[in-house]
Amino acid sequence: NVVGCEFLLLAPNASSVSVVGEFNNYNPDATVMQKIDDKGIYYAYVNSNIEWSRYKYRVTTKDGRVLMKADPYAFFSDFRPKTDSKVYDLEGFEWHDEEWFKKKKKVYEQPLCVYEVHLGSWRRKDGEFMKANEIAPQLVQYMHEQGFTHVEFLPVYEHPLDDSWGYMGTGYYSVSARFGVPKDFMYLVDSLHKIGVGVILDWVPAHFSKDWHGLAEFDGTCIYEHMDSRKGEHPEWGTKIFNYGKTEVKSFLIGNVFYW
Repeated sequence: NVVGCEFLLLAPNASSVSVVGEFNNYNPDATVMQKIDDKGIYYAYVNSNIEWSRYKYRVTTKDGRVLMKADPYAFFSDFRPKTDSKVYDLEGFEWHDEEWFKKKKKVYEQPLCVYEVHLGSWRRKDGEFMKANEIAPQLVQYMHEQGFTHVEFLPVYEHPLDDSWGYMGTGYYSVSARFGVPKDFMYLVDSLHKIGVGVILDWVPAHFSKDWHGLAEFDGTCIYEHMDSRKGEHPEWGTKIFNYGKTEVKSFLIGNVFYW
């Protein structure tokens, strides 16, 4: 069977968009996206198995600038400081937490004891980040010994700056490469559920990183943030603020909650 990959992108004010990546030698003419509706949604299909390939969107603005953007909906990203998205198949992980879902009570019917964890610093190996599946047995043992009912993870989605602890994101749908691949994180969640521990994820719709490979001025205009900088920027944090009045922004964020 031929395995292909679909790419969809919202870029209403772009003059053209193409997918460039390892699978086409970053050739801007190889995978040109087609504008498929009047809302500015672009589409392309690659008729081959390109899982693990690095890629970006090459967005040409109406005033002729070329922007190299990571995929806002990518499931996986390259390890920082690299900024490419990576093709990744989320399907195929075997969960073992059916009993947890059967037994778990509504949160207001039982006492809670929550342990807050920043995965990037809770444990290190030779000073380097550990993958989520490597952390799993240690965290499971600790949670069991200490009697916590829930773990709360600081943001685990992709972000460029370690010092932000994940609170200045660029890839809202991508588990950070600091913690391995997405299925490594699934394994960690599954392992916690198997011992009856619930998982809470910090999620930050308040602001996002201004790094140029991310959401900021995505197609040369402000798709995700307010155009007025008085509403669209946190000057003290150096971040952008989502424009919650736009349907496409609400769709992006609400969809992200359900995704996680």
